[in-house]
Amino acid sequence: MLDFRTIASKKLEDIERPKNAPIGDYLWQITKVPAIETLPGDAWDVVDYQLKCLSPVAVDADALQEWGGDVGKLRLRHRFMFSKSDPVEQEKSLWRMRDFLENHVKCASPDMSLTEAMNASVNGQFIGGIAWQQDKKDESIFHMNIGKTAPVA
Repeated sequence: MLDFRTIASKKLEDIERPKNAPIGDYLWQITKVPAIETLPGDAWDVVDYQLKCLSPVAVDADALQEWGGDVGKLRLRHRFMFSKSDPVEQEKSLWRMRDFLENHVKCASPDMSLTEAMNASVNGQFIGGIAWQQDKKDESIFHMNIGKTAPVA
């Protein structure tokens, strides 16, 4: 069992950033109703879907073994960004979210409101690719994001 009092004596220089899971396609499950928030600066609203990884789908087995983590413990978010100043970009984002909910998660129908579809997404599953994105402030750091998505076959 981990005890923080024991590990608190560890030198900071001995603490390393955990490795990213390998790039590839994974099966994901949405774990809760998406969160909606406005980013600082008030220019963007975002909708975040909280995800839990269920299994690898198309991932290099050697890279997965080298990573050594349990994919069942992987938690990521899938974010949709909505511009508050550009209606064209907002419409594109709305279309991407509709496509995600109707065609990839398959939890929605055209007659549902967006709120109903977002609520229905809980426990929905889809295939999502892990992509690494370079940090804008520190080029030596890469973050894991969900890239392209697809329906479960």
